[in-house]
Amino acid sequence: MLSIRTRLTFWICSLVLVACAAERKPGDLFGPSEAGTLVVDAQLLVGLRLPAMFVHQTLEPGAKYTRDLFAVRDAQVEITTGSEVFTYSADPDSMGRYLPPAGAPVVLPETEYRLLVRSGGREARAVTRTPERLVLRESVL
Repeated sequence: MLSIRTRLTFWICSLVLVACAAERKPGDLFGPSEAGTLVVDAQLLVGLRLPAMFVHQTLEPGAKYTRDLFAVRDAQVEITTGSEVFTYSADPDSMGRYLPPAGAPVVLPETEYRLLVRSGGREARAVTRTPERLVLRESVL
């Protein structure tokens, strides 16, 4: 008769082997419903003009990455602050890159900015409030 410790060790090893030996498809690990989700890369920095931003989309697991599949070219991109709306345009030289309008304003401290991106029936939204302006009182080299 096997001891309780031996039986427990055998049971745990069997469980680990069964869990590790299973064949899995990429869709089992990552939900196929996540493919095509909009991804926005932008950063507002107080004191600098509204930035260019990138709009991409997630790809299906196992899909071969190409810039054409990853970049979103047909997006409508807007940043709103107060009653002002700034509409971005696609950069003709860089797929998935969107440029702020000419004469875009400087990002203000302690101000709320709203982002809206639409493409092919999909939508991404974000809201942020910029921090106070950073003031360095002293620096040491």
